[in-house]
Amino acid sequence: MGIADQLDRLLQVHASDALSDSVLIPDLDEEINWHSFLGHHDFFRFRGDKFFLEGRGTFVPLRGRTPPLGISFLATAWHQLERANPQGLRGKALLARYRWRSDPAHKQNLRADLAGGGDESREYLAIWDSFRNGIPLWYAYILHDAAVLADRFSSSFRRYLERACKELAAGHPDIGAFPQLHWKETVGQNRGRDASLEDALASRITEDFAVGDEVARYLFCDWLLAFWHADHAVMFDSFKHDENARKFGEARGWFRSRREFLDICHQLRPALPPRVINECIWIHQNRQCACLAES
Repeated sequence: MGIADQLDRLLQVHASDALSDSVLIPDLDEEINWHSFLGHHDFFRFRGDKFFLEGRGTFVPLRGRTPPLGISFLATAWHQLERANPQGLRGKALLARYRWRSDPAHKQNLRADLAGGGDESREYLAIWDSFRNGIPLWYAYILHDAAVLADRFSSSFRRYLERACKELAAGHPDIGAFPQLHWKETVGQNRGRDASLEDALASRITEDFAVGDEVARYLFCDWLLAFWHADHAVMFDSFKHDENARKFGEARGWFRSRREFLDICHQLRPALPPRVINECIWIHQNRQCACLAES
């Protein structure tokens, strides 16, 4: 069974689930915040908690806690940490500030800062106390990113996306009206190469939220997928190039890189966002599906 036939089978078996409500992110502030911005943070927190909470508790999503640990809550916790930093560390890189706060000489002071901060701080203190060595680094990134969003964009990731796209598309009147934009249109250059609007947005997110390019695309690809699913007009290339995708591509000889995957998608399914095929692969791997067993 060749790649084209395998792709036909994957789409036949998994496409409906790949375009289900559990994947698509509606264009609503709350849904984008929880399922895109905080959903990404929960994913990496889950991976960390699988290690740190082994035998000592179970993973509880940010939204499932009481109260739900939303953007405003997390931002408040970050500001409490920042207020306790010495003046010389303010404005320096997150990692430098985190390392100072992780020093044994400062941990008890940090715990006291949190304990004295009211109900929200005491709720966060319960998270702190579930770790033997204080707050892990990925929690520090969650708090930092939430504070950025709360301070600059009224705790709305959609508002951030709108502002970023407006700035990136300035001087390109044919790019469309937010949010149904021409995402593959060139808006400038990045590292000497032409950059599409979606590539430029991914780069902007990496700068603003201290994440990598792959993670940046996680934050908006399923929001774009919902627009495409609604009218098949909003085309884009971003997808989740995670471990499941890499293992599948290498094991079956499909692709070994993001670029090779996109080339296959553009050649065999030019009218379909690569994210659909990408999600079909994830479902196939996660369910250990046997639909390609005879190939």
